[in-house]
Amino acid sequence: NSSVLMPRLRSQAARLFGRDSCKAFSRRLHTSFLPGDPGYRSNASGAVEKAKVECQRRLQQIKALPKPRQIPAFRCTMRDWHPDKNPEKVEVATEVFKWLQSQKDLL
Repeated sequence: NSSVLMPRLRSQAARLFGRDSCKAFSRRLHTSFLPGDPGYRSNASGAVEKAKVECQRRLQQIKALPKPRQIPAFRCTMRDWHPDKNPEKVEVATEVFKWLQSQKDLL
C-alpha cells in the first residue's frame, strides 16, 4: 500500500542523516536562495551554482550509505528540489532538479 510506504520511506530517509534530516537539510539549503536575498533576481545562475554545490555535498553523503538506503535519501533530495515544492524560486529549483536527475545514474 503506497499510503503506508511513503511515510515509512520519508522517516527512513530522515533517519539516514541523523541530525541533518530531510526537513532540516531542506530548510538550511533553501533559506539561502529565497527571492528576497541580495542578488537573487540579478544572479539566478549564482544561486543555481550554490544550490548544486550543496546538493553535490548531499550526494556524496548519499553515496556513502549502504545501497538500500541510497534510493530513499536520493528521493528525499529530489523532492526537496521539485519545482512544484518551491513556487517562490521556480527557476532555481527547476535547474537544480534537472541537474539532480542527471546525477541519478551515478549512484
